This record gives sequence, C-alpha cells and structure tokens, in this order.
Amino acid sequence: MELEGRSVALQGLGVVGSKALGMLVEAGAEVIVADIDEEKVGKAVEEFRVEEVDTEGVFGQEVYIFASCALGAIISDDTIPFNH
Repeated sequence: MELEGRSVALQGLGVVGSKALGMLVEAGAEVIVADIDEEKVGKAVEEFRVEEVDTEGVFGQEVYIFASCALGAIISDDTIPFNH
C-alpha cells in the first residue's frame, strides 16, 4: 500500500511506535502522534515535524490508519466506534 499523503494516528511512542513513526514519515505519511510521555511526543514533533494530540484526542482523529502501539485491548466500540 502506498502511504504517501495518507493520514495515520499513531498511539504510543515506545520501542514499536518510535520505529513505526520513522518508517511512516519516510514513506510520506502524514502522522499524528499521542503518548502519555510528553518528552517522547516533544521529541517526535521536533525530529519528524508531526502533529501531536493528547491521549484521549487520538481516538477522534479522522485518519486513514489508526496504529495502536501502546497498551493492548485499546481498540473497542468505546474508543473507536464502528460506523457501517
């Protein structure tokens, strides 16, 4: 899949999320990041020039891909409602 110009909400900037961030930006994706660690978010914004949102706001983003790289069981009907 071509990611150039696609929007991605990336939740979590730990080992997996940080690696994914670099790959997404390199592929030309427009990335929005969120993490409970404000230092990691600040570093991502500075280094990759991505947009940041708070940890609750990440769920409401209208994006092509939602990438949860944080705690498990985070995606549910409460966090991201499925619209038919």
